[in-house]
Formats: sequence, structure tokens, C-alpha cells
Amino acid sequence: MPEERTVDMLKAILPFMKPPMKDTMKTCIQLLEIRRTIERLNQEEEELMACSPPAEDASIYDMFQAIRGFCTPKEAETMDMLINFTQMAKFYKEMEGGDILHDLTGTKQSFS
Repeated sequence: MPEERTVDMLKAILPFMKPPMKDTMKTCIQLLEIRRTIERLNQEEEELMACSPPAEDASIYDMFQAIRGFCTPKEAETMDMLINFTQMAKFYKEMEGGDILHDLTGTKQSFS
């Protein structure tokens, strides 16, 4: 990327500049770096979108699983509790309709 070389060159000459021009050059360098960062983020976002499941298919369980890999052991323990809680809540929600419970017991029951 030629712009990266340009920024490096500007940084190299910075110590040789006098204060009013030096401050202006620092601002220009920062703006160029911000622009480069935004371009990289946009490119990475497009690449990640190609690898990611569609948002409507994602669940809180999937989110907890993704976060868990970055946790400390104590945080992972908490994440495991949250994962188990979401699985239990999902199971309860499925049973609340009565279909599964009716199939298992032969009677319709309510958890209200």
C-alpha cells in the first residue's frame, strides 16, 4: 500500500520540522492513519461477514459460546452458567407449549 510508505516517510521527517508545521504534519499523519484504519475495518468486516452465520440464525447461546474462548477460567465458569441457563430456558420454552410434556406423560400440564 503506497499510502503506508507515505505515512512512514512523513513520520521520518517530523523531527526535522519546526513547531507550527510539525503540529500540522502530526495532525495530517493521524488523519491518514485513521483513514487507513477505517479502510482496514471495512475490509475485515466484509471478510468476517462471509464467514459469519446470518444474524437471524444467531442466538444468545452462540454469542456466549463465542465469548467463552476469550475468558479467564473464572469468567469461563460464569459463561458456562449462562450457557446452561440459556439451554434450560430454551428447553422450558419448548416444554411450555405442552407438546413435549404431553408426549412424555400423556397429560397436558402447565408451568404457570
